[in-house]
Amino acid sequence: MQKHLIDPQLVREVCLWAENKEVPLESEEVRRRRQLIEEGSLLMHRALKRFTPDLDEAFKSKDFKQGQLLVGEGDPSSIAPLARLFRSVELKPVKLPQLGSPVEEWHAAVRGVVEKRRELLSHYASNRPEPDVQLARVLCFNPVESLSDGAAAYCSHGIVDDDNVPAWDLWVNYSEGTLFSVVPGSFVALIEAGIDSNPEQCIYWNR
Repeated sequence: MQKHLIDPQLVREVCLWAENKEVPLESEEVRRRRQLIEEGSLLMHRALKRFTPDLDEAFKSKDFKQGQLLVGEGDPSSIAPLARLFRSVELKPVKLPQLGSPVEEWHAAVRGVVEKRRELLSHYASNRPEPDVQLARVLCFNPVESLSDGAAAYCSHGIVDDDNVPAWDLWVNYSEGTLFSVVPGSFVALIEAGIDSNPEQCIYWNR
């Protein structure tokens, strides 16, 4: 896919907005639950690999059932420590688009985020040092291709939601059915993990 050119000013603004935001340390309980989820996922994948193409046998296997129990105990849908980090009240769109929303709604929502972010930054960022934009990357999201399975939400710690929609504070453009967001360098690894867990590939880097 051809790379989409993003205005460097938009990259700068997102990085400025994200300054001083960090990945919080997780509690011992959350780390324990993540371990359960990883162990359960491995058991389930092992069962699927062993019994493929007979998925019915895989689902009935001891490993798969034990894996389901472990993942259920870990409750991945409730582990999203960064879900609110880039979903500020100040930038939340008046009408938040859904996966099947018309193009016009996506355009209006993204335009509103960009304009509001620029306005707010103009009040307090004029004398601040330039943000580090070298490691920032542009994330692409195709709403119509999302399976809404929650895997990327878990792996990205909630920066991407259960529908695979990136947090609105990071939005910079919507074009040809694709939402473009800027990911500051310190959060790229989390998004990379989300991309790796996204089977339908509705989220990917703008290369």
